[in-house]
Parts: sequence; structure tokens; C-alpha cells
Amino acid sequence: MAKGFVTDLRKCVGCKACEAVCKIRYASPEGVSRRRVPMRDTENSRIFVSIACNHCDEPSCLPACPKGAISKDAEGIVTRDLAKCVGCRRCEWACPYGAIVFDPTTQKIDKCDGCVTFPDGPRCVEACHATALDWVDVDGTFTDDAAQIVLAGEELLPDPAFTEPNVKFIKTPDVS
Repeated sequence: MAKGFVTDLRKCVGCKACEAVCKIRYASPEGVSRRRVPMRDTENSRIFVSIACNHCDEPSCLPACPKGAISKDAEGIVTRDLAKCVGCRRCEWACPYGAIVFDPTTQKIDKCDGCVTFPDGPRCVEACHATALDWVDVDGTFTDDAAQIVLAGEELLPDPAFTEPNVKFIKTPDVS
């Protein structure tokens, strides 16, 4: 069964602990982040959207890689093989979510891999003191509507029909 992130926009306070623990765990250099937490003001409040790789059912990064460095495992986790990566950045450009980043130190790409080497799941989920992040088995509640964020008529993320992301947002009243 596929795994995916649930992000509760009602709970995220923008502390960026999820982003920080990931940077520390993977010793990411300045400017390289597997997870980011952009902020948006709504009519009545402010929302923070913790975003990383969505481990899409139809990842656009996978066919974009000419060397086969991007793959998808049996649990649906999209990973990269640094030995195969030549740093061409095609996968980075193909990802509509900006979830793949180029590491200037290694001259290769970097991305969330769901902390596959950790038995308890992603460190970002563990670090979230507000319990706004979860890593779960994807079920029928992971719909295109659940993966979309519209704020004041503006779509903040690409159309989920494009890649079928395994992400679900629990939304605030200002967000549809």
C-alpha cells in the first residue's frame, strides 16, 4: 500500500521544526531543503503549508530522468539513486511541486525519501510538535480535492490530476 503525508493546515504554526530536523538529519547545505514551509495570509489568518515530495502515483520526475536515477518502490516511495544521478536537473524541472532540489555541493539532486531507513517513518512527522504532519497508508480520502489548496480563488499548488500526489491537506475555513 502507498504511503502519503497528511498536513493539517489548522494546526501548523510555521515553526519549521519539520524543515530543520530534515536539514540536520541529511546534513543539507545552505539553500538545500527537502521540506519547506511557505506562509500565506488569508482574509482572516495566516496559513503555513509544509511541503515535501508527494510520492505521486504518476511522478513527473521519474520519466524525466534520462539515467533512471529516480524510482518508485513497492510502497510508492519515490527515491533517487545518487550513483546514477548525473546532476542534469531534468527531474527537478519536471516536478510541479518544487520538491526536488539541486545540491551544489554534490552536484546531484536531493529530495524527500520518506526517511525510508527509519523504522518509525519520517523525522519531520516526529519533529512536528503541533501534530500537523502525519505519514499514513493512502486510502480513499486521498482525493484530488484533498491534495488541492485554493486560497481566495488562487490555486497554490498545481492541479493534482497531473501527478496524482499522495498528500492530503486538512483545510482551514479560508482554504478550499
